[in-house]
Parts: sequence; C-alpha cells; structure tokens
Amino acid sequence: VSGILDGAVKKVPGLAWRLQGTVRRGGNARTPNYWLENTGLAEGNFSATVGYTRPSFGGEVYYSQFNTRLGIFTGTHAESIADIEAAIARKVPLTRSYFSYDIRRPYQQVAHGLFKASAYKVFSNYSRLDVVFALQRNVREEYDFQSLTARTNPELYLRLISHTLDVIYRHRAAGNYSGTVGFNGITQGNVREFQMLIPNFRNYGGGGFYMGKYVLPKVTFEGGLRYDYRWLRAYLIDNNTAQVIRPTWSFSNLTATAGAQVNLAEDLSWSVNAGTAWRAPTVNELLSEGVHQSAVAYERGNPTLHSERALNLSTSLHLHRGRLHGEVGLYENNISGYIYLRPDLRYVRTVRGSYPSFTYTQVDTRFRGLDLSLTWEVADSLTWTTKVSVISAWNKTLHNYLQLIPANRWENTVRYGFGSVGFLKKLYVSVGNLLVGQQTRVPANSDYQAPPPGYHLLNAAAGFTVNAGKQPLHVTLTGSNLTNVAYRDYMDRFRYFMDEPGRNVTVRLNIPIQ
Repeated sequence: VSGILDGAVKKVPGLAWRLQGTVRRGGNARTPNYWLENTGLAEGNFSATVGYTRPSFGGEVYYSQFNTRLGIFTGTHAESIADIEAAIARKVPLTRSYFSYDIRRPYQQVAHGLFKASAYKVFSNYSRLDVVFALQRNVREEYDFQSLTARTNPELYLRLISHTLDVIYRHRAAGNYSGTVGFNGITQGNVREFQMLIPNFRNYGGGGFYMGKYVLPKVTFEGGLRYDYRWLRAYLIDNNTAQVIRPTWSFSNLTATAGAQVNLAEDLSWSVNAGTAWRAPTVNELLSEGVHQSAVAYERGNPTLHSERALNLSTSLHLHRGRLHGEVGLYENNISGYIYLRPDLRYVRTVRGSYPSFTYTQVDTRFRGLDLSLTWEVADSLTWTTKVSVISAWNKTLHNYLQLIPANRWENTVRYGFGSVGFLKKLYVSVGNLLVGQQTRVPANSDYQAPPPGYHLLNAAAGFTVNAGKQPLHVTLTGSNLTNVAYRDYMDRFRYFMDEPGRNVTVRLNIPIQ
C-alpha cells in the first residue's frame, strides 16, 4: 500500500508540499519447483517535502526514512565445509519449504534516513547558483542463523553517517559558449559492533570541476577538467598487542573529458566522447575481513590496492525520423587497476558456519560493448521496442577473460493501445520477451559454480482506467516469467544455491483523489 498527498499553499504563491508513505509485506518466494524458505520481506518508508519556487530563487527541504527486513534463504547456511560444498553442488535445496510470512534468522535489517536541503539563485545576468546539502544515516544489521542459543543481538552492526555538499554555478553564456563550475564534498564515519566485517573509519573527500560547452549550428563541443582528493583512516585492534592502529590512505587524481555531437541531418546526429576517469578503493575493498551473511561469503580486503584509472572512448548514433526512434552506441574502456571480488575457490569455516571465500583483487582490464535501443511506431496504436546489450571484458594482466561480467541480453516489447472500449478508458496491452545468453567468456575453473545456461522469459502487461461514479480508478496488471521457467542468473550470488523466483503476477490499483 502506497499513498501520496501533495498540495500548494494558496496564500503563499510558490509554496508546495508533498507527503508519501509505503508499506510492503511479502512471504516466501517460490521458484517453478519449490518454495524458498525464509525469503519474506517487510518494508515501511515515508518521505516529506516542502518547496518554495520563484523565478529568481527557491529551495526545498526533503526528509525520507526507509526501513526493511529481508529474510536470507536458509539453504545458504552450512556448518561444515562438506555441507557448503554439497549445498552448492545440489540442484535442489535439501530443505523443502512452504508459504509463510515469518522472517526468522538469518535476516538483514536496514534503516536509512536522508535529510536534504537545496536552494537556487538566478542572477540578473541569467547565471545560476545551486547548493545541495545532504545528511544520511544508514544502519545495517545482519542476524545470523542460530540454532542452539537465545542470542538477540545481531552478528553484524554497521552505522554509517554521511554528509555531502554540492555547489554548482552555471555562468552567463558568452555568445555560443557556456560553462559550469562546481565543487563536491563528502565526509563519512562508520561505527561497527559485534563481529568484524569492516572496521570503524573516517573518510573525507572533495572535488572541483569545470565543464564548458560551445554550440555551433551543426556541431556542439563539450569538455571538462576535474580534480579529486580522498582521505581515509581506519581504526583497528592489533590482535597481538591489543593496541589501536590507524592505517591511513590518501588518493588524488586529475581527470578530463572531451566530446562532440554532430547533426548529420535534421533527424540524425552522431556523438563521440573521450575521457579519463578514476575511483579510489573503498574501505571494504581495503580492509574487509569476515562473514558477509547477506552476500553468502567470507570476504577479504587488500590494503595494497591503488586507485582505478580508466581511459574511456565511446561513440553513438541517434535517429529520430518519423515513427522511428533509435540509438546505437559503441564503447571501449581500458581500466588500470580494476578492482573486483575474486572467488578464492576455497572455503572458510568460522563459528558462524562455513562460507565460500572471496578476496578483493586488482587487474588491468579492457571493456568493449554495444548498446542498441530502437522504438518503431508501427501504427498509431502499435509500438515495438527492442534493446540489445553486448559486453566483453578482457583481463590484460592474466591474458584471459574477466569473470563476473553480465551476459549478452536482448529484450523486445510490443504494445497496443485500444483507446476506449466500453467503460474501459486508455486500455492497453503489451507483450515482451527477455533473452539472456549464457556467459561463456569466463576463465575455466574460476568460480565455485560454472555459469548457468541462458534463459528466455515471457512478460506481459495490461492497464486501463475505469470511472466509479466521478472517481477514476487506474488498474494495471503485470506478469513476468509467465511460462514459469526455472533458471539461474550469472550475476546473482545466490545462484550457487537456488533458482530464481518463477512466475510473478502483480495487480495495482491507483486511486487519485482530488
């Protein structure tokens, strides 16, 4: 159940407000062949906004609170290494289940609060200043499987407080030239309790940038420079001396981008872009050491990691001709020091059970890919949309394919709008399919389980509006995996243990109240 209530204050032109709230409850999910024990969810969230808008200035204050409890599939828990090996090798979970709303250990609980205040000022010379401040508080708790104890504390508790500040100034255009200068800042502090996964830490960062645009009748040029600095200090206990140690890292980098868009015809344009990018390693990549229950893993960090640095090249064609709209893009990204979580191909036994082991590692890589989207309005009421995504990643350090990369995808949707049919208004029906190939571009024996076969899903949707007296009711019906295909997705860690959920049908009723 979700509701939105908004309005304006008539006595104060430009002042408006909005309230939103959602409550969700779900029981155990079901694959085509069996129920998944302890996979329910319970969620409650709300948000409130007040905004004031005038031609030359304005602002907004926003607050949201998100709370959720998510069950973790019981079949992922194993006491011994032999048990976890058997669970991964098993095609069907050993423990069969049934439908239930109960959420028992193991589960994770997340509470996320966000406060955001923004303001803008438009000056007499048409330049504009935007300022956004945000404060986030994220508390994550993981409750592990406990069979012989009445323990109520979580095994993992993390509380992360983040402050961010964005200041952006769009200066007055000078003829065909315009530009934007800005600053982004962040500070974070993490507190953990109970079991170790990541340590307490403090994190500071800031970056300044300038982007410029020059517009000609048939060509638009864009370019920019950015400098970033990151500082991280962790707080650890030395197991031998019981003393607090404070390892510290700092990272900085200068990046640049340049691109152009050429109007080849009134309805056809071509764009090309080249740029550098970077990313500093995060605290979990540097210092993880422990069980990550919701990811079914024992994770290890690597304190010797350095920043990722990339050179990105991309080009694309954009077509808007009559009833045909499409875009095709090609890209190549070369990344020095690409960081990923590599399977160690061994298991770790802890007091909390046995888990597959993963370690953050760093290699040089090359990503190449193609993205295609095309929409054809076959007739006034009939539309066909197709999307294709192809990606290949090469590990230049090991001279082999890079693992844990999405497989190729092809998605099609046909939509027909009937208009009004009797008392049904705005009636439409759509049918679509999703084809995901098997990921064959992986090194041999590089994971705990070989990539699963590809799969094909059939989806459909329908919707209409009906009037109950003067009250309109909007009804939508959606269905995914309608043929109830049993499949596993390569990018889902839980594929080691279970199939993806099967057929899912959702009915939504939206009631606008004036």
